[in-house]
Amino acid sequence: MPSLKALAYDCRHATRLIEKKQYEGISLRHNLQLKYHLSGCASCRLYHQQSLLISRVMKDMVNGAGVKAAGLTDADKETMQASIETQMRKG
Repeated sequence: MPSLKALAYDCRHATRLIEKKQYEGISLRHNLQLKYHLSGCASCRLYHQQSLLISRVMKDMVNGAGVKAAGLTDADKETMQASIETQMRKG
């Protein structure tokens, strides 16, 4: 079982790869590492989903589409909030 310090490093590394993948692209090796980490880490999967949503909303806002056109409905907000609260309770 990996130590807490090793797990924290893996999560930090995964978040960097998530962001880099969206804007610059990552190598096949890094992509496989990220997929492997995401398969076992619910917190990083949630971060990935939120990061994609935030990027999409910001891109649409910059392009003048606004939040409604980006797909951030009240139901989306409630789903995100519930998911965040669930993950926070899990620790």
